Amino acid sequence: MKKYKSMEEWLEELAKRESSGNYSAVNNYGYLGKYQMGEAALSDVGYYKGHSRSNNQEWKGKFSGKDGVFSREDFLHNQQAQENAIRDYMKKQWSYIKNDKLTNYVGSNINGIDITESGLLGGAHLKGLGGVGKYLRSNGKVQPTDANGTNVEEYIKKFGGYDVSEITDPTYYSPKWNQTQSDYVGQKSTQGANMIGQVAQKVNPQSQMSDNNLKDTPIQPPLSREEWMKRLKRQRMGLL
Repeated sequence: MKKYKSMEEWLEELAKRESSGNYSAVNNYGYLGKYQMGEAALSDVGYYKGHSRSNNQEWKGKFSGKDGVFSREDFLHNQQAQENAIRDYMKKQWSYIKNDKLTNYVGSNINGIDITESGLLGGAHLKGLGGVGKYLRSNGKVQPTDANGTNVEEYIKKFGGYDVSEITDPTYYSPKWNQTQSDYVGQKSTQGANMIGQVAQKVNPQSQMSDNNLKDTPIQPPLSREEWMKRLKRQRMGLL
């Protein structure tokens, strides 16, 4: 079975390519941060209002204050905002890719390159939906490039083969960027226990139970992450 690399590894590779992982980076065209995001990208995900007409990012618009970002400097010094922004932007890009039916190309092979979901997201980060669409629909004959001369095929290849379910699967649950695994398991365990408790209350309301029944009722232990996910899946399937 083919083993896919993780979303975190995908982001690490993207950051390495874009800025060498530097949250404070600003390139010659005015793109910002670890993932080199521009006005259009930050406008798309609610951090900024404005759009430059050229490739040079002028930043003459206004920042919205989302995640405490009111200026370019705020964004460059806010690591959490940058991590949130790239994930939101990838989800937005994926919605565009789906709506344009470019997902139909996933699983195909163009110029010896396997087309994958993560590869499409990589290409979209470089040249947007339009660049990826031109490449796919021309069967690789048209290869749009960015201002530095990097072509979209290079990104589709380099960033292919990662598990990006966090972006492409609307039912996927993941911890926050800076949340530890133990925090995540504890949070989901509590949610799972609360969900089971709500179901039990509907089946056998506490008001209808005697004091003796309540005393004899064992305390439900916290759910493990695995058990929580299983029960959540059963709930979605209508089995709870």
